[in-house]
Amino acid sequence: MLRACMAAINAGRDTDAESQLAPLLAARPTHPGALYLSGMIASMRQDWRVAEDRLRRALKNAPAQPRILLPLSQALRAQGRAAEAAALCRPLAAAKGAASALRIECALAMEESGDIQRALRLYRLAWGRGADPAAALGLARLLSSGGRASEAEALLRQTLTGSTADIAIQARLEHQLGVTLKMQQRWDAAIGRMCAAAARAPLDRHSSLERASLLRQMSRQEEAISLYEKLLEKNPLDLDVHLLLNELQHSLGEAPTLLASYDAALRRAPGATQLPLAKGRLLLKLARPEEAKLAFATALELSTAHPGALAGMARALELTGDLSGADAAHAKSLSAPQNGDALEAYASFLLRHEDVARARELAEAAVRLRPASQGAWALLGLCLRRCGSARADWLNDYQRHVRIFDLAPPDGYGDMAVFNRDLAAGLEQLHAAGHTYLTQTLRGGTQTHEEIFYNGHGLVDRLLPRVTEAVRTYIEEMAGDPSHPLLSRRGRGFRYAGSWSSQLGDQGFHVNHIHQRGWISSCYYVAVPSVAEDAAARQGWLKFGEPSEDFGPRFTPCRSIQPLPGRLVLFPSYMWHGTIAFHAPQKRTTIAFDAIPA
Repeated sequence: MLRACMAAINAGRDTDAESQLAPLLAARPTHPGALYLSGMIASMRQDWRVAEDRLRRALKNAPAQPRILLPLSQALRAQGRAAEAAALCRPLAAAKGAASALRIECALAMEESGDIQRALRLYRLAWGRGADPAAALGLARLLSSGGRASEAEALLRQTLTGSTADIAIQARLEHQLGVTLKMQQRWDAAIGRMCAAAARAPLDRHSSLERASLLRQMSRQEEAISLYEKLLEKNPLDLDVHLLLNELQHSLGEAPTLLASYDAALRRAPGATQLPLAKGRLLLKLARPEEAKLAFATALELSTAHPGALAGMARALELTGDLSGADAAHAKSLSAPQNGDALEAYASFLLRHEDVARARELAEAAVRLRPASQGAWALLGLCLRRCGSARADWLNDYQRHVRIFDLAPPDGYGDMAVFNRDLAAGLEQLHAAGHTYLTQTLRGGTQTHEEIFYNGHGLVDRLLPRVTEAVRTYIEEMAGDPSHPLLSRRGRGFRYAGSWSSQLGDQGFHVNHIHQRGWISSCYYVAVPSVAEDAAARQGWLKFGEPSEDFGPRFTPCRSIQPLPGRLVLFPSYMWHGTIAFHAPQKRTTIAFDAIPA
């Protein structure tokens, strides 16, 4: 029966396999083989919690089985629990004679959790057992991102020479060679390899997005747009690709096609509420609330009680002056089971209109529901401050939680001013082809599209050890408090969840905002206009405590920090921050990142 189930799973008939497994699991609920196959079916459906439950039970009844460990680790990684996955796999993966597949999976988990050196060792061990091409891929990826791209290039060329791997693996190796060449700023050769790989065999979504990103970096925007459109042909519900496409079209001023991808996708998937919902949210960012109302109305026709669509409709109604309609829509959004986005949206609405007590009540509910939500804590902080609560200072301790680190010169440099001058010149090339995107916070400037860390930018990577040392110090010197959203998440490590460079010109600034996906956020100053030296005017200074302009003038900044080249500022991601506009011919160039617990 198990062999028949496995055959059905391999043929893509998961429903048939599930029905065959049901009587066996009913009769023998601890049977490891049946639990394993049930977990595999859940994995195929991306039902990761169910997959984890079934696979853990299978492992309990058949301990130390690599076949069970592999998908269990994958299920944990899919839930953002890479460190847990690595700890689970490490004992068997490190053992003598361990299978390459297990070592590679454990290395992936270590890589995602930031344990790069152990990941490198495991990839090397897997590579040493028969030159496994999958191990070569992982090893080359880490070598490239660690500033050893030429070594990665040699490894990939060696693996490709005379390779007997199937064509799909060869295409992935070819694509990774393209990535490695890109890391060395050999863009023409890189895009040639990537295109050759795509012609050889269909590649995964991630590889296609890497190719599109390089095309954008090379100012081949129309080709990038075409690639995004092909990805949406395969999966019209891929909201990340919709956003990438529409941000690029907006930056190019392509008004006729802007947001058209959502309508085209909805024609192909008529019941997909998420499409008009995503379109409506972008229309709000474009300050087009009347059109946003139409998009949210479409979403509500498909799902009458959808909390996100109701919250979106409420915001559109508020912006068009219908406050009673907005309040009713918000209230209806809470009638279903609690939804974090709906709670935060309603709390924001109430706070904007001075119903502080109700706003605080909903913000506290949002925090209880999603303790790691930076948006919920940011809102609660405003409510506490408006109420005059002492907890406002406990949450947003601007002296204690905002830390300044004036970094020492990186290796190879004796003077920080010289280093920042060279770094600014290198970043200038990236910003030459930069754009302003509609979801970004800067006004009057550009922001890099790709990650700035581990991406072939030699001077950035030379600075990174100094940055990492500062982040570790910031974490190590945190005082313990299990109820505090910053302090309670302190663990043994961290990893970078995003990194970018921004450049502001004359009269440029960042609107007040938070970082929803971070834990610790940052700003490193590379180049600063001379007007920032005036401590009275504070042009171009970083400010904390003032929320977005939606909340009006009732909140003022609580702390301002002077930008200086070589200065790194670290702070909680939920803390409101922005910059004061400056008037000067010089550029203000920065690097920023988010860090999260590993």
